[in-house]
Amino acid sequence: MWTDWEKKAKPDAKIPSHLLWDVDLKKFDWEAGKSLVVERVIERGDDQDFYTIFRMYGGVDGVREIAKNIKQFTYPQDISFVCMVFDLKKEELECYKQPSGATRLSSQDFREMVKYDNEIFATAPI
Repeated sequence: MWTDWEKKAKPDAKIPSHLLWDVDLKKFDWEAGKSLVVERVIERGDDQDFYTIFRMYGGVDGVREIAKNIKQFTYPQDISFVCMVFDLKKEELECYKQPSGATRLSSQDFREMVKYDNEIFATAPI
């Protein structure tokens, strides 16, 4: 699909700020935040945004690896899109391996959460 991305990528292109509306771009670490950048481009980007992340993160193969490790996509169709364009099976995606929105709790965290909930619900309303 993107075999000619290197010809189409503009060397001075940047990721539009509207894709990263919730971060301070002056302080943003583009390497540490690459999962967020790739996620937002997959969800809301245009062709030039894809060419830009290919240039930034190691081409199509580099972005494929980042996409595989994204923990959660906003829309289910984004999972289908990633599988189609990067020739992946859904079972290869980290977001598919874990329940949507689930937080893995340790046994101790779970016990404390239950204890806290029991204390709240044991209190009679005024």
